[in-house]
Amino acid sequence: KQTHRLSATRCHRGRAVPRNRQERLAVVRSSRPLVVETLEIRLALSTLHVATTGSDLGSGTALDPYRTIARAVDQAASFNDGNDTIKVAEGTYDTALDGTIDIPNSLNIDNLMLQGGYEAGAGFANQDPTLFPTFYRPAAGPGDQVIVQDDAVTIGDINFSFDGLDDGIVVAADDVKLEGISVTGARNGVFASGRSGLQLVESGASNNALDGVAL
Repeated sequence: KQTHRLSATRCHRGRAVPRNRQERLAVVRSSRPLVVETLEIRLALSTLHVATTGSDLGSGTALDPYRTIARAVDQAASFNDGNDTIKVAEGTYDTALDGTIDIPNSLNIDNLMLQGGYEAGAGFANQDPTLFPTFYRPAAGPGDQVIVQDDAVTIGDINFSFDGLDDGIVVAADDVKLEGISVTGARNGVFASGRSGLQLVESGASNNALDGVAL
């Protein structure tokens, strides 16, 4: 003789029928369609792009670059995504948007390379500072300068012009490399007092009020 174990839920024409309100509620809840919400996934880019035609509301990719270097630096400091590179397209950055560039001392910034000289409108595929020069001329006013507070930063192939009120590039970190840059119009072109490992490679500082390089 076979014994069959019956569930507490009745059956009607092959379909389960809840026996009480609690079971009915459970069935109603379980019968709702499964909804999977799509979550926005923000990719942390280790290579960011800047162009005079870009927007700081963009994504920082080669096809959707930022407008300001400051925005790219802020983004690089927001994610721990390995070595950071900021590619800056040719052109002159000299509007009210182009103020101080402050590279903070951040655990999320690794060996940051800020490099100009990229051909505009070519997907940042071509880099030649002679053919595609990059000029950074922040709006006149005190405090508009470049401040490097993180170690092992490289700044290359950008021509900086300042208003003479402050030091141009202030190096407040060690092992900073300035390669292929020019600095004019500052109080001191490069101010790096008490820092070690500063490298100046094929760079020039002229027409500054005090010293080209103050160590």
